[in-house]
Amino acid sequence: MVRWLTDYEIETHLSISDGSRLVYVDPRGLFEVHLTNLRTDPGIDTPLLSAQVILAAEDEDAAVSQSREILKFFLDTLAFVSNTPFGIHQIVRVVDWSPGLSQRNCIQFKGFVGADLPIPALDQRLLETVRALHKTEIRPRLCRALKWFSQGVGSIYLDDQFQYFWFVLELVAELIKDPERVPDLCPKCRAALFCPSCQTTPTHRPFPKQAINQLIDRLVLDKPDEAFGRFLDVRNKLLHGEEIRDIETALSISMPDVVDEIGQVAWKALLYSFGSAVDGTRDFLQVNSYTHKVLRYKCYLIVGAGADPDNPRVEDLPSIQISLITKEAPQSGSK
Repeated sequence: MVRWLTDYEIETHLSISDGSRLVYVDPRGLFEVHLTNLRTDPGIDTPLLSAQVILAAEDEDAAVSQSREILKFFLDTLAFVSNTPFGIHQIVRVVDWSPGLSQRNCIQFKGFVGADLPIPALDQRLLETVRALHKTEIRPRLCRALKWFSQGVGSIYLDDQFQYFWFVLELVAELIKDPERVPDLCPKCRAALFCPSCQTTPTHRPFPKQAINQLIDRLVLDKPDEAFGRFLDVRNKLLHGEEIRDIETALSISMPDVVDEIGQVAWKALLYSFGSAVDGTRDFLQVNSYTHKVLRYKCYLIVGAGADPDNPRVEDLPSIQISLITKEAPQSGSK
């Protein structure tokens, strides 16, 4: 195992009161988190802290993925303690932090210029679709479902996205569920349960999970029962606190694929719930993925070790600025 330093920028609503460096050491000694003010002057649009996570990992890729999970957990706990939101803005670099090195390998990350520019697709036709939907009676549950869908689209974390889209299915399923009474099903073969004493199959109005199953049956053409079972398994494991990588291993799934799948079903559920307001003449934009991907490039550098290579200090790291110079390719037929 190699010791690594991963460097992040953190969106914050709090700044360090005296401007000093704060150091958190995990009680088990598994990692450290160093915090300093980065951009916290009054009037800044996006106040930022600088955060360094020091940990042991197999390689730089493992260091990046593990440090992100560690930092998210640390910030979630800090948000609870402070009643203030924190979020990961971006990763800056990862550095070999092994003691005794006179020079250190450093991978510097830089977002691709223009990757986050808005897509020029907003026009009057989309506003007319909004107008048509607003002409209908939007009940409080449907209004809440729209809110959860918006949160799911905007969230950058896979587990949050999944939960928000699941909330959409829960609410829409209750809005449009079939009032016909249904039996309880055997958890193994899915057949209706029969009471031999009463010689009858008890029925009841659909429970929430059964209503969601009914909704997915309407919206998913290919193997809806498998889709419902997959969503339910992921939802249950998330509620029991399992990590995404463990869920992927246990269920042999890709979490980004499942998020995209449930996102599409949640969108169809909302579309279905608006009924006749969606008459085939309205314009909607659709996406092929709800997961957030960031286009970055890496620069492989060598940095100095500071005054004492055996005891590297975060404050001795040099500040490195990287720029990407782009040139548009000539259009076809031009010189």
